[in-house]
Amino acid sequence: METEKEHKLLDFLASIAWNDVRYFLACLRSIHALLGSEEKWSMSEVITALMLSKQIIAHSSGLADVYMPPHERFPCYFLKVRILAMLLFGRKQSERLQGASLRSIISFCRSYRYQERWTRTAIEEMVRNRLLECLEVPAAAEYTKDYEVEEDHSYRASPLAFTLLEYVQFDPVYLALLGNLLPFCQEDSYKRFLGEARGTLDLLAEVGFDRSGVKVIYDKNLGSIVAQYLIEALEIESPIGTPNLYTPEVAKTEEKIRRSVNKFKQIYPEVVVEEENKDQKPYTSKQATVNAQLPLFQDTGLSITDPEHGQEETTIVVPSKISNGFLKQYGHEPKIFWALVYLTAQGEIETTGSEVTRVINSHLCDDLHKVEPTNISRSLRGPKLQSRDWLRTNHLAERKKLYSLTEKWRQTWQDFFDERPPEF
Repeated sequence: METEKEHKLLDFLASIAWNDVRYFLACLRSIHALLGSEEKWSMSEVITALMLSKQIIAHSSGLADVYMPPHERFPCYFLKVRILAMLLFGRKQSERLQGASLRSIISFCRSYRYQERWTRTAIEEMVRNRLLECLEVPAAAEYTKDYEVEEDHSYRASPLAFTLLEYVQFDPVYLALLGNLLPFCQEDSYKRFLGEARGTLDLLAEVGFDRSGVKVIYDKNLGSIVAQYLIEALEIESPIGTPNLYTPEVAKTEEKIRRSVNKFKQIYPEVVVEEENKDQKPYTSKQATVNAQLPLFQDTGLSITDPEHGQEETTIVVPSKISNGFLKQYGHEPKIFWALVYLTAQGEIETTGSEVTRVINSHLCDDLHKVEPTNISRSLRGPKLQSRDWLRTNHLAERKKLYSLTEKWRQTWQDFFDERPPEF
């Protein structure tokens, strides 16, 4: 092995083998199934084999999609990347080896307005995908495949995370296959990707999906489209405050992200980020999220169908009894109940007291009458609401609870508001 590319490929394979030979052998089987062993493998070919094995075969060994948001309704594409960059480049060497506590990672992510539940889900996914090492759990895949965070756990980035951030993420095939799963929140970008994907499928239908098919994906424009979309999304996910006020960890992390963006621009010179994108308002859950789960690489065929266009947030009308103030004698209970119905309609089956507060303040209160999160949490934990047959409480830990509706919520809606319950 003499060339730099071959050395990088060896490093990449070594990082996959980290602390788990059986997992490494499973990955090798995936690579051999697509590439065979007659010729030397390239980085792009290995990436293709690992990512496709994960997309086609559920729970198979594969390569993580590091820009995938932990909750698709909320476009936090850089959440996982920033956690890894902070652990790898934002701390002193001694601190990297010791790992970072769950609380410190959550605190770091708050600098970007990332919600705690997003961070927790991102950490769980990265431990399961071998990008993070939980120091309190064995690193082998059999111990981490169903990993769940605990308050006293601490984490450090894995060798695979380093290779992914340093060079794998810039590979055109990695970006193209990432785009196959990415939930686009801008319809123009999605249409560009879809149009290019159709041409790729036509060529793949001719050459077949083997090593020559990898070259088709490599040569097409899919990677640059995804790179441009991610660069534009980064402008939306900027840290709170001005650069001179960043904490050292945030400042070093953003420096690493900036270097990555510059490398994207060098590799894909056709990427042009328009200035007006910097003035866009932040994405919210009210914006359309275009379904980009394209069936590009199914094991049963190469056909593609038009997905539904951006699905708007489900509307839950505020009952007149709330808006007219007729239920004040019930305290916070009607508003909490309505907020839980609203969140359930958006797909948030279980939620926290802080999320309930956010919905109440966004939809049911004016600027002069906001409710405090402590009051809502106290009401949710109190004996009055805990005795209600419409509320279910999931006790995750001593001070960690998630709330959801029972099947009796529809009758409660009618009793509270004298209106038919919404359908969703």
